[in-house]
Order: sequence, then structure tokens, then C-alpha cells
Amino acid sequence: MTIYNCFWNKSITPFYNRVIELLKLSDEYDVVYISKLHPYNGPDAVDPWPKLKEELVLKGRPVILFLADDEYYTSGDEYIIPGITKKIFKHYVYFDYKDHPTIRPIPLPAVAKPKQLLTFDNRVYDYSFMGVNNPYRNKLKLALEARNDNNLKFTYFFNESHGHLLPFYKQYSNILINSKVSLCPLGWRCNECYRTIESARFGCIILTSELLPHWYNQTSPYFKVDDWSDLSVLDEVLSKSNKELRDLSYLSRKWYEDYLSPEAVAEFITQELN
Repeated sequence: MTIYNCFWNKSITPFYNRVIELLKLSDEYDVVYISKLHPYNGPDAVDPWPKLKEELVLKGRPVILFLADDEYYTSGDEYIIPGITKKIFKHYVYFDYKDHPTIRPIPLPAVAKPKQLLTFDNRVYDYSFMGVNNPYRNKLKLALEARNDNNLKFTYFFNESHGHLLPFYKQYSNILINSKVSLCPLGWRCNECYRTIESARFGCIILTSELLPHWYNQTSPYFKVDDWSDLSVLDEVLSKSNKELRDLSYLSRKWYEDYLSPEAVAEFITQELN
């Protein structure tokens, strides 16, 4: 088995290597990791797919393809090679594609890795957000600035550039594992964000916009926020007893283990391949 790694975001590679390890595929299969390139990748970005497609056709072996970074929710049909592409497992899939013969939705991987998970009662922040600002998140920014939380501790960080956030990624992870409630507003172009998945992994209580009803979201214990300028949902959550909050934290962690972890994704893929 050959793995062709064409992810431009290499930080997600370990997650999929673990998935492949758990799948224990027969040697007849090859595996492709590939990112969908868009204009925001820059003028110097080169799409590896045309050349790789030629190689796969000449080789003639069945391929399982993992398609990432398609925040515009394109169809992904261009990655189907008749007789070769057996299944495509893709992030950012509209629910209308649930009956597609080849493409199946999978969750984003959790990239942030904590050194250790903190017990819920020992977390510093009642709630947190740390990320890049955008038109959706600006409502949250203004709402947070207008709050008077007395002794409640919280932190957030906004910046206008993805690049400027990179030095703060370790700080982001440390804040998230120290948070009881994680605010997860929409991403730049899509209904999914890494923060939601990572918050579940860390056992944070999740507040986010309505998630698409894919197989991995159907039991998600999140609290839905319809308008990020209105944080009454946050107040409702914070008013719960410590036991209720601990129970909600447990449900978030269980959601990750049952539906979002490499083990859960590998089990789903096994069922689809069979």
C-alpha cells in the first residue's frame, strides 16, 4: 500500500495515519491524502491532482481518497477516477450529498493536542474564544466586550490574519483545555470548524451555530446559538449546577470518542468499504 500525502496542512496527517493504521487495509489499496486548492491558497500554489491522477490511472490500483480543506463545499466529483476511486471521505460536505454513490462525509480532525486533560473543576476559564475575526464572529466580539461578568474569568483573542495566529497556537490549546465552555462561531466560509472538534476532545461544553445533520453530528451535545450578538445561551449554561456542567463535559468527551476520534472514523470507513 502506498500513501500519497498531498495535504497542504500537514498537521492533520497524524490523524489520518492513525485511521489508516486502524483500518488495516489489504495491500490491494492505495491511499490518497489531498487538499482542495482555492484562490486563497495564493498564486504560487500548484494543484498536485492532475499529475497524481495520471500516475494513479497508469498504476490501476483501487484508491481510497481523503479530501480536505474544501471550505467552499464543492462536489469533489473531479477526484473520482472510474474503476479506481473506490470511496472519497471528505470534510465540508452538504447534507444533500448524503446519497452520493462515492463521497462520504467525515468530521474534521482534532489538531490541537493537550499534554493532559484537566479535570473540569480545575479549569481556569468559565468560557473562552481564541481565533480569527470575521463578519460572523464580529457579533460575538462586540457581545463579549459589552458583558459585565463580575468574577467570571474568560479570555479571547481576535486577529485579522491566519498567519498572525500561528505563534499563538500553543496558547490556543492551553486556553481551550482550561475552559469549561467553548464558544465556537462559524468559520470563514463554512459550517464546520476545528474548534468544535477540539473542544469535544477536551471535554468543553460547546456553544455553536446549528451543525449539519451528518452521521457524526446527530448526537452532538452542543448548545445552539442563533445570533452571536445574543449570549443568553451562554448565561443559561453558566447558571447550571457544577454537577450539571460536569455531566455536559462528559457528554462532549463521549461525543468525541464515539463519533470524531480516529477510532470512530475508522469504524465508519470500514462499514462504508464493506
